[in-house]
Amino acid sequence: PSRRPSFKGMIFGRVPSDKKEPEAAVSGWVFYCPSSDLSAVLQALGEAGCTRSDLFRFYKASAGKIGSGSFGAVVHATSVSTGAMAAIKYLKDGSRPETVQAEVNMLVRAQGHDKIVKFRGCFYEVEKPNLKWFLVFDVHPYGDLYDRVASCTRMTEK
Repeated sequence: PSRRPSFKGMIFGRVPSDKKEPEAAVSGWVFYCPSSDLSAVLQALGEAGCTRSDLFRFYKASAGKIGSGSFGAVVHATSVSTGAMAAIKYLKDGSRPETVQAEVNMLVRAQGHDKIVKFRGCFYEVEKPNLKWFLVFDVHPYGDLYDRVASCTRMTEK
């Protein structure tokens, strides 16, 4: 069994005097952790829905596209630290932060179900004038659900 990473957090920002809810004015967090735990802490924060800006420090994307849809394209990737396979969903340019956050919130709430692929994190890059968004998942061995359903003439609930 792996040990749980240790870290301490601290909120920074200011609370306007007219605000009754301090979390409404939080600017961000500062985390302290041993450097040996950094990757595990960042992974845990990503899986909890925190947005990160270090995608290509932790994942190496391959040239092959797994699929594409109305929200963007998906490519194979490899975890730099573990070598585990992953899938990176490149969201289309112009994706609004509120829309991305709503998707991330839904993915985080759905985790733990055996029919839901594991969500690894939400990442962004600044490409003026927009933000470029990425979602990372475990690779599912059977591919896209739509392709699986469309390829079958008959399916059971098992």
